[in-house]
Amino acid sequence: MLCSCQDIQAQLELVLGVRTPTTSLMKTTRRCLCVGSRHLDVTQYAALVPGQKVNHFPGSLELGRKDKLCTNILRMQRKFTGAFYQIIPETFVTGAKECKPFMAALASSSKALWILKPPNQCCGRGIKIISGGSDYTYEPDKRYVAQVLV
Repeated sequence: MLCSCQDIQAQLELVLGVRTPTTSLMKTTRRCLCVGSRHLDVTQYAALVPGQKVNHFPGSLELGRKDKLCTNILRMQRKFTGAFYQIIPETFVTGAKECKPFMAALASSSKALWILKPPNQCCGRGIKIISGGSDYTYEPDKRYVAQVLV
């Protein structure tokens, strides 16, 4: 049987007294196990007292999110040359800065396959495989006027 994160949190709260983290809860409860699907912010980490535990550690989003992990690996590749950081294939984080280089690489080889992964998804959701070629164009974000005065 599959359970949602909210179902698990409700069961833990009912059976063990485990609660989702709030800053006021952390300050008032001496022994507290905080479980949640969201990472804590800096103020919540600062409010922890000895004996309290959380299921995340600061900066873990840098490892768990594909876009942030790739950005960090690419930064290390630029900083340190050599084979040590050559651990991933040609990779682009397709934000506003890297979209043009990605489109150029995509158009350069019609036989290449590219894996597109959305930045904040899990379990394979949103992953697409596309082939290279010139069928794709880069269109920057457009702004529309809500009420045109003609």
